[in-house]
Amino acid sequence: KPSSEADVSAKHVFVRSKYERRAFAAEGDGELLPSTPPGRRCAGGAPQQVHAGILIVRLIRAHDLIAADFTGKSDPYVKATCGKAKSKTRVIRRTLSPEWNEVLRLNV
Repeated sequence: KPSSEADVSAKHVFVRSKYERRAFAAEGDGELLPSTPPGRRCAGGAPQQVHAGILIVRLIRAHDLIAADFTGKSDPYVKATCGKAKSKTRVIRRTLSPEWNEVLRLNV
């Protein structure tokens, strides 16, 4: 693992190697992008997306939500986005105080 004082390219190599070993893919989507240095372009001419790591969001619960339907309850869920990465919790039916106890992982 590079030190906090290491340059960005050393950190990029470290993170890329973790992706190549699938160290981040334990419960994620396991999707890997081709290893192209930052700023380079792939065969189609589009710039390659470079991942810096994984954003982990731990959702425990919510309370006192606003009722969204005529029964006085809601069917809440959470959507998380970071750039092009998206993730969503499961829907918990008929409640204003849902408990998810879920972890969302987003490639950033």
